[in-house]
Amino acid sequence: MKSQSVILFGILLIVLHFHSSAQGFEPVGGPYTADSTTMLLLHFDGDFKNESQFSKDAQAFGNYMFLPSFDPNLGQCLRLDNDSPNDSSYVIVPDTSYLDLVGNWTIEGWINIFTFGETSDDWRWVPRLVIKPGDDVFWLPNYFVEMWGDRRFFSCGYNVAGQYNWPQVNTQDNIMEVGKWYHLTFIRDTTRHLLISMIHDADRKLIFFGYTRYNPITDDPPRLNNRPVHIGFAGGGTDSWLDGFVDEIRICNTVRRFAIPPIIELVSKLDNQPDTLSEYVIRAKIFPYWSTGIKNAYLHYSTDDARWDSVAMTLQGDEYVASIPAQPAGTVIKYYISATDDDNLWSRYPWEPSILQFAVYKPRTQTLYLTFEEGSGTPQDRSMYANPINVYGNAIYSDDAKEGTKSFYFDGNSYLEVNSPVLISTQYTLDLWFKPDTIVANTYIINQPIVRHIPQWNTYQIGINVQLSLYAGYWSPIAGGRYVTITLDSSISPGKWYRAIFEVSSDTAVFELRDENNIRIQRKGSSEPKTLIPVTPANLPPNIVTLLPIVIPYTPLHIGYAETGAHYRGLIDNLKIYNYSTGIITYVDKLPTNELPLKFELYQNYPNPFNPKTTIKFAIPYTHNIAIDIYDVLGRKVKTLVNGLYEPGEYQVIWDGTDETGNLVSSGIYFYQLKAGNLVISKKMMLVK
Repeated sequence: MKSQSVILFGILLIVLHFHSSAQGFEPVGGPYTADSTTMLLLHFDGDFKNESQFSKDAQAFGNYMFLPSFDPNLGQCLRLDNDSPNDSSYVIVPDTSYLDLVGNWTIEGWINIFTFGETSDDWRWVPRLVIKPGDDVFWLPNYFVEMWGDRRFFSCGYNVAGQYNWPQVNTQDNIMEVGKWYHLTFIRDTTRHLLISMIHDADRKLIFFGYTRYNPITDDPPRLNNRPVHIGFAGGGTDSWLDGFVDEIRICNTVRRFAIPPIIELVSKLDNQPDTLSEYVIRAKIFPYWSTGIKNAYLHYSTDDARWDSVAMTLQGDEYVASIPAQPAGTVIKYYISATDDDNLWSRYPWEPSILQFAVYKPRTQTLYLTFEEGSGTPQDRSMYANPINVYGNAIYSDDAKEGTKSFYFDGNSYLEVNSPVLISTQYTLDLWFKPDTIVANTYIINQPIVRHIPQWNTYQIGINVQLSLYAGYWSPIAGGRYVTITLDSSISPGKWYRAIFEVSSDTAVFELRDENNIRIQRKGSSEPKTLIPVTPANLPPNIVTLLPIVIPYTPLHIGYAETGAHYRGLIDNLKIYNYSTGIITYVDKLPTNELPLKFELYQNYPNPFNPKTTIKFAIPYTHNIAIDIYDVLGRKVKTLVNGLYEPGEYQVIWDGTDETGNLVSSGIYFYQLKAGNLVISKKMMLVK
């Protein structure tokens, strides 16, 4: 059987070699012979001989052995034994000027990882295949090819001279499987200003193809150093040991003529789309790497994960364009692009299994509504989208409710996830009641992460910071990424109900805390520039995108969960999210005045009749709790504009003709009423459309 498998593998290599050679491509993975561009070539055939004339033989340290390689044509491979933190097994190649790379390069090698770590406390957290570590610190290298164990992805890149800047290409998460051979290729192309990563499996099948543009001015030149090339260890730190195999490591100062598929870039990454559109246009730039042209390009999309439709893309100017037909609100559309060049080399963006996606939404709607009135089992979303809810830990309901008869209890281990891109929006309102058991630092009550594993990148969040203060905030893509936060001065206490409301519009961010009687405790706006919009997968800043996998998937909304920090302990009730700023938080302006009012006054609104907004002015002679409510002609409350403690003075508030949920009311006569203790003052106004 062994001889038959060797023969079959040899036939496969011959077929692959013939197919590649027929089109002028080099076969990937070796065995290689050194040429004038080869700066380093190690076969590990029972020794550490370097076939390149431009660098020296390698030197090994720690526990290692030579064993037959998975591919008989490769002879032997090197086993680095680092299954113990005391093994310290690695290989170096002494420094020469030829190993300092600043232009084109191809760095490659085979790797098979036996064991790995998942945190920085483990010596095998980020095992290195190849790295030329920095002189001062290892993490300022000339180049690196490595694997990150917490997310099991491969990463390759370099550090820019004089900067804390690492242009790089990362694979999607969970690509690495223990005990499997992978051939890693890292290309830097200075003509096209591309960084390319290719991962092949043991059969030389391409299982990942990723790339990114680097800026020829700000991302150049790579940092040089006087350190040796390291294999199996980063040359510093305590968390980069490789426990596994390596083979056929080669470094060249040119772009090898491998079968590199077409490049698909600048693909439209759509934010959620309104249901008023007739189609969703997807654009991309596609070009062949080696051949003369693109044979075909397709847009593939699905609305149910069961069926994928394909649309031929047409070349319009320098872009390929196709459209997805309109879909009803609530639909989640997934899509990717594929292309084939004249050499029949095929690629897709993003690489499988990643996809791009967006949701179709109805403007000015509630996107999530959890009442927790189910009382048992999984909570149900009562919004029009009926988003699926996942419960982790125990589903615990409580009779201690702020609205209705039930609330949901988070015991510090349980949490909820809502996996729906419809919850992502650059304008929104969060509205919820919460009653904490304890006040613990670094607690998220609710957050919508934009990227897993990076907790500060949230489209929105409400939580408790390290100073035990309640805050709301979001990450903005402006100026390379900025964190916008609104922290309240008022303290919160365990065992009390509070209502938190966070509204973000196109030009304003406001956070309000109310007590158990729904009376405002504090309202605070953001002092940041009005252009700081929240981040979404479609608008991540370029300098952040280069640090991430090829595609940023939408991540679930978390309720009561913190990836780092403490899970929330306490009750939550009547949680609502809207895809617009509803106006639940009413903006009350204090007017300048030379004299304090002598009595309570409610003035006639102006203009009257009005459409769509009107201003209501009122006066307060002494500090008092004030409420101003809107009623229709049948006496039904439409909206509360003011509800809180006000100091003496004159104020004005604007009513925009919406009810408590933010929906526009119909034309007609309305009454507005000021209440201060037993005092009630009413006025009439007319909305005309």
